[in-house]
Amino acid sequence: MLAWNLKESWTGIRRFWNLARGRVRGDWYQYVLLEEDRILRKCNKCWAKILIGGHLMIATGFILPGYPFLIVVYTFGTFYCRRLGFLFGFVQHFGLNSDESDFR
Repeated sequence: MLAWNLKESWTGIRRFWNLARGRVRGDWYQYVLLEEDRILRKCNKCWAKILIGGHLMIATGFILPGYPFLIVVYTFGTFYCRRLGFLFGFVQHFGLNSDESDFR
């Protein structure tokens, strides 16, 4: 967790792959992407395809000139040091009461 959690990385990649194929799994996605709302599910599926395709194009753009390490920095950079992200997010929401609406 302090550096790179490979299991979490694989889970995130697999989640977007499944969304791009139209497979909606998990309680949160079932709640957000209602089965009756076909348009929202189609938009979500298209967005997942665009996201995966964009990262593949960027990866190709890094490989061709000979900088494959930039794939790790750019594409997988969000998976580094997740514990720090959790700590910053926790501090940001620490004093928020559950019965008060957030300004966002």
